[in-house]
Amino acid sequence: MTLAQPTKPSGIKAFRSKDLELRYNAFRNATRQTPLVIMLWAPNPSTGAWAGLSKRILSELERLGHTVFYNEHLGISTSMRFKKGVEYQACDSVDLIVVAQPAYAPIGDVVDFEDMRVVDAKMLLFIDEAAPDRRLYDRALALMKNHFNNVETFRNPQDIPHDVLLKKIIDKIALMQLTKYRAILQAKSWNIQLNDASVGARPVHTVRPFPQNLLELYQAHQDEIDVLMDPNALSILAQVNQNGSLTKRALWNEKTLAEPIMQSTMTLLQHSGMLTETNGTVFVTDSGKQVLSDTGLVAPSPIFLSPRTTNAKPQRAATVAAIAGFALTAIFLVGLIAFYWLNTVENQLPLAYTPTRPAPTVTRISTPLPTLTPTPIKR
Repeated sequence: MTLAQPTKPSGIKAFRSKDLELRYNAFRNATRQTPLVIMLWAPNPSTGAWAGLSKRILSELERLGHTVFYNEHLGISTSMRFKKGVEYQACDSVDLIVVAQPAYAPIGDVVDFEDMRVVDAKMLLFIDEAAPDRRLYDRALALMKNHFNNVETFRNPQDIPHDVLLKKIIDKIALMQLTKYRAILQAKSWNIQLNDASVGARPVHTVRPFPQNLLELYQAHQDEIDVLMDPNALSILAQVNQNGSLTKRALWNEKTLAEPIMQSTMTLLQHSGMLTETNGTVFVTDSGKQVLSDTGLVAPSPIFLSPRTTNAKPQRAATVAAIAGFALTAIFLVGLIAFYWLNTVENQLPLAYTPTRPAPTVTRISTPLPTLTPTPIKR
């Protein structure tokens, strides 16, 4: 599954498609590390085109890390096996029951479908599109498919030898893996009580069923899970989040999706409450941003800029003026500090560095003084 590739930039910021795809694949790989306990119920493998199919399904699901067993391994009586499938009472010991049948009658009566006992039994139905009793179940099947997404058809026998049916089973189980993965992460907000045994993350030798019915959890959070399963929806959500907002015209011009796919994807995002529109401009809601954060699809640095370039000259002049002003201010401050220091240094420096007044110089007289003769005093 790959993300939609963006076209050449049209004035909006965009992701590197490679980076976004790597992030999405990392998220999907994490969900695939969520094992399930699965019971496989198919016709006797020795009959016609079904020969070997059950074994291939079981082998592939085990390779993907699930715990898988046939319905015969439940240890129920032989007489019970001939009763309707919804009466197997296996729901406490499994996450899902994968049912591959040529008709609906082996699974349950019409009333069982209308009462949603199939959902209670955690069943994923894969039924021959030419099932002779289909018309009896049409209303209930449409309701279950819409709310629980647990009903698929296949062509018998064309889709059996080419593993088309196997792929459909794997894809549907991947949806339930994502439901369980999301339930573990959002247990508090989804009001789910978990313990270490119920989480069942690898590597665990004995995986226990999840305490909640995954089909019912899917119904309660269908829009969110469908967005997480849709790489096109996540790509659009991440694109809008990267730009803050986008006009619908710019968004449609940016994508290479066919118009019907684009329309259905936008409807899904808006119906899920992750994308909202105001006056032709779309925005990512808080719930959409939370989903992007949880999946690691928050935008990296943008690589495409608007083709409209701004005038660089006024910007450069403003920068030069700011630098010059800063320099003049610095010079003024330095001069002020130097003036203050020169006028206070003599009084404030330590005595050892204070200059002293020079001592007076004594001059020696080299010329001899004249000799004086005393004059006698007359009496």
